[in-house]
Amino acid sequence: MASHIEAGSKITMSLIAKCRMLSLIAIASLSAGFLAFISGAHSADQGISGLQTNQSYVDKLKGKSGVDLANPLSVFRSILTSLPKTVKVYPTENYYYFSFYDRGIRYGGNIRLAIDGLAKREIYFTYFPSATLQHPDGERHRLVLNASNGVDVKRITDLSWNVSAFGKTVRFNLNDLSKVRPPRGLMRKQETFIGAVFDESGLIFFLLFDKAKANFLYILDETVDVPEQFSGSEADASFQL
Repeated sequence: MASHIEAGSKITMSLIAKCRMLSLIAIASLSAGFLAFISGAHSADQGISGLQTNQSYVDKLKGKSGVDLANPLSVFRSILTSLPKTVKVYPTENYYYFSFYDRGIRYGGNIRLAIDGLAKREIYFTYFPSATLQHPDGERHRLVLNASNGVDVKRITDLSWNVSAFGKTVRFNLNDLSKVRPPRGLMRKQETFIGAVFDESGLIFFLLFDKAKANFLYILDETVDVPEQFSGSEADASFQL
């Protein structure tokens, strides 16, 4: 009888030990999961994209460029020397857009690497103040840049060009969309694919031509991540705005 009690006690102690071990494992797993969650949340906080603050906006408004804004070549020099050594030109039309502030006024502009211009080793530069109620049409400054004003445009490949001036060289890499094609089943029989269009908003469209109706169509490329959010129309929920 004593041996049975002793054996039962050993079994009970063994079960208790196993339960304790399982509890410790469960606690360790929960702790690890909690730490991973905290770490993930912390990483997410650190990885927020495109943070802009009112402080930085106001600081920009108060800034003075120190550049003669009536002198396009001087403005181009300031823009070019502020760029990194390599930049990406996303829009299909090869416009490299930029903006800056001077004395509270926002200026917009672009450096265009047009195909016909590149063939002549020249690029086009323009900038202008944002429209206001008092000045709906701000003065637009334009300048053709080539060897005549000290700007060297050099081909590296068809989609990569060096622009050198004022002791600075910037490589402009154009957007290669040659492999972008509409997914199977998207096009109708009367439609012809013209090419892919990358908009400055970050959206990609398929440009199609409808031979039956003799008009062009822009179809959103949904095979890639779309950096936009849409909501259904009140009249037709399937129509996204």
